[in-house]
Amino acid sequence: MFVSLRSVRPRISSLITGPTFRGLKTLTQLPYSTEDGLSPLYSKEALHNIYNVRQSLLLNRVNELSQDTTFGHENLTEIVKRSSVYPEHIVLYNNASQAWNTLFFLKSLRKNPSQPSNIVQKTLSMHYGSFEGFKNIFKQYAKGIFGNGWTWLAIDNQGKLLIKNTYNGASLFSIIPENSEGPISISDKDLYKRIKELENGKYPTQMDSFSPLKPILCLNMWMDSYMFDFGYDKDRYIDSFWDVVNWDVVEQRLINSEQSNNALY
Repeated sequence: MFVSLRSVRPRISSLITGPTFRGLKTLTQLPYSTEDGLSPLYSKEALHNIYNVRQSLLLNRVNELSQDTTFGHENLTEIVKRSSVYPEHIVLYNNASQAWNTLFFLKSLRKNPSQPSNIVQKTLSMHYGSFEGFKNIFKQYAKGIFGNGWTWLAIDNQGKLLIKNTYNGASLFSIIPENSEGPISISDKDLYKRIKELENGKYPTQMDSFSPLKPILCLNMWMDSYMFDFGYDKDRYIDSFWDVVNWDVVEQRLINSEQSNNALY
């Protein structure tokens, strides 16, 4: 379990919430302007391409694919969770999940460098030996991605911090059955039953048991996110990431993960 973070700082929900809007999916305002880039991580051209161009294309594609379907009235989180169990909706899933990941990532950043609080450093040190130890392990995971993907710091329902990679547009909260014995240990019959409940509009009473990991921080390791400014120099890209992480947001997500077992950010 991590160090208790309750009542440490006021809630800053505008920075930590995921996209919850319904209907047409549109660009969400970031907590900083994209016009000048986000030095030293992104030049203004790179940030413009990532958010104003690519994110717009992803959301437009989600709107097209969800039009005249039940997905059209759901927020991105719900679309990702439900579409992940239907092979015929893989294109919708990929676009929605990538859009959610991108927004979560960009909302984790800030223009001016900040330092993690003593509580965040102590929490990370308890799991990874030291704050620098956490950064080194996270970096090795990120460098290990072959092709495109995301590196995550996440927390499970037991309060354990984990570093994980997902590939291409995959998210941490796709519907993957899991119980105490581990991923996909649920029987095929039980999984089929739950999928049929989804099809009939009857959400399983414990649907969140499908998504035990809550994201705390992530790094975009898609090649088009670093090639423009860093070429193939992943080391320099990852090192620059730490200079723009919003540690206040990370701390608030840790607080929220302790206060709610069901929240996604």
